[in-house]
Amino acid sequence: MSFQDTERPAAEEYIRYWAAAAASAASVFFLRSGFLGPFFLFPLGLAAFWVNGKTAWFAALLAVLGNIAVSISFYLRQGGDTVFLQWNALYFAVMVIVFTWINAPPRWTCRLVPLRSEYRLALGSVLGALVMIPFFLLAMEDGGLRDYLHAQINALNSASGQNLSADEILDYISYIGLRGGILVSCLIFLAVSRQIALTLTWLFRHVRPAGGLISFRTGSFLIWILSAALGIVLTGRMLGVDAAEIAGWNLLALCAILYLAQGGGIALYLLVKLPPVLRIAVHVGVVILIFTPGLNAVVLGALILLGIAETWIPLRTPKQE
Repeated sequence: MSFQDTERPAAEEYIRYWAAAAASAASVFFLRSGFLGPFFLFPLGLAAFWVNGKTAWFAALLAVLGNIAVSISFYLRQGGDTVFLQWNALYFAVMVIVFTWINAPPRWTCRLVPLRSEYRLALGSVLGALVMIPFFLLAMEDGGLRDYLHAQINALNSASGQNLSADEILDYISYIGLRGGILVSCLIFLAVSRQIALTLTWLFRHVRPAGGLISFRTGSFLIWILSAALGIVLTGRMLGVDAAEIAGWNLLALCAILYLAQGGGIALYLLVKLPPVLRIAVHVGVVILIFTPGLNAVVLGALILLGIAETWIPLRTPKQE
């Protein structure tokens, strides 16, 4: 073995440490920057896709510890609500760990419970929502936030001549958020962050991810979960049990997202069979429909129904059981 051969593994290990440090620093910086806050996860995705899983987990650990250190530093210098800081640190830690598990699951978890990335994404969204709900309720009860919203809505009323009630808007946000809104927002946040990392990996490293939406299929058991969720919502409403209704709506939202992914896979499968020119035209048309208010609900609803229909009708190549 030559001297260069012994130096190469050490150099590669050195690069991995620096990559993990850079990804964790970027994640904490994005979170604290305000404007770039929604992008704090994708640097950790780059660590997973550009380097390897071990680097991604090391970056996640550094990011969690770094955010805790920054939170303590801000508290010591400026003070603040300790409960809010604790929930902030907990939310960041959970989202970072969940996101890293989605992108780079440890081998022992794959052997114990083999899950596709889509199912890890759905389960991770549930875990993120469970942490975010108390944080959301804490924010909704914050007097400063309510005063700020009151001021903004009053300014909007003065400019538009309307008479919107800030309390009614806050109650509506709380109602929707607890009944699937928070869960859906967590899933969209994780999915978009993952897609940004995958896109950058493909653009700069020319590495395409394995699998894809076109091959995604839900299990036939999901229709029973959907039926049970409908029953829980109806039962909760009839008996006036809000906790049951909230749980049912969140379960419905999760099922709808999985069926939407399956419907999107079916649509992509059918589009592949079209001529290239017609395929591009259909893609452009679908994008326009998705971003058109009103029509986008119709398109998304149709994709969900398409995904449900494949439970009984083989719309793609039959499953390999």
